[in-house]
Amino acid sequence: MTNDPEHTRSDAVTAALLCLVGLGLPDVDRSVFEDIRHGWRDPGLRLALGLVTEAGGPVAQAGLGGVLYLRGNESQQRAARLAGVAWVSSLAVMTGIRAVVRRPRPETDSTPWWDSSFPSGHATSYFAATTVYTRKWPELAPFVAVGGLLMCLSRVHLGEHYPSDVIAGAALGYAGGMAALALEKRLEPVLDRMLPVGRFALAPGPGRLGLACGI
Repeated sequence: MTNDPEHTRSDAVTAALLCLVGLGLPDVDRSVFEDIRHGWRDPGLRLALGLVTEAGGPVAQAGLGGVLYLRGNESQQRAARLAGVAWVSSLAVMTGIRAVVRRPRPETDSTPWWDSSFPSGHATSYFAATTVYTRKWPELAPFVAVGGLLMCLSRVHLGEHYPSDVIAGAALGYAGGMAALALEKRLEPVLDRMLPVGRFALAPGPGRLGLACGI
């Protein structure tokens, strides 16, 4: 993988702008939250966004990485374990930020710090992993972008986060994914010892795919 200085600079500027937007003005943040939370009243939409929020969450990202590592070819295994590094490191930083900020969830007066609102864990984990996947397979980018938008909207519509929470989470996850990609060559020797490629890969086939998925 080659590093284009101009591309890297553009990525850094994008991440910085997202972080600035993520700070949000409190009144605007609350107003947009109320519009999305209470303005969209269709029960079918609420059900659909509930499914989206589960499909894009940390557990789903961990499951996807596990399936790719267990069943995939060597390039897929390498991508899965690198996405895992981005995922874990981004969530660790997110936890530290929550410990400092301790922002209550939108519709609660008190929230344990580890489950507080800023930044969004779903957005952090989604963009950490998918940033790696889209750099490895650029053709996935449009689907990842749409999925990320829907997942972030779902977190606001379900009353779990303010808009600034999901924007900050997306920026944090993106930064974590880019950091993992930048350190890929240095991380490979350690990952090769901890999570060797090829050794545990399952050959393609319905039965083995089911085994990999835990079915």
